[in-house]
Amino acid sequence: MTADRVVFGGRDKRLHCVEKATGTAVWTFNTRGKVDSSPVVVGDKVVVGSDDGRVYLVSLQDGKELWSYEIGQPVGSSPAVVQGKVIIGSEDGRVYCFGPAPAKSTK
Repeated sequence: MTADRVVFGGRDKRLHCVEKATGTAVWTFNTRGKVDSSPVVVGDKVVVGSDDGRVYLVSLQDGKELWSYEIGQPVGSSPAVVQGKVIIGSEDGRVYCFGPAPAKSTK
């Protein structure tokens, strides 16, 4: 599915997904700030930061928001995804790491 699509952010405050072969729009996702962060496609999801101070997880299929986190300062850096964790920096001077909740002990 990802091989036939291109996903990119814009200063128009949107994340865009287009067909690779034709450039035809598949979907757009609106944020409240410009999107200078390069999105990362992981399976059927897209991770991106925005100048609106949020990190977004969006469905690659239809552009629907699956999750977001409010940092509060612009997020212009591009995320990295390693071993199921998202790592991204913010203009607040911090680096954030998001991932699944730790498994509960069954002791």
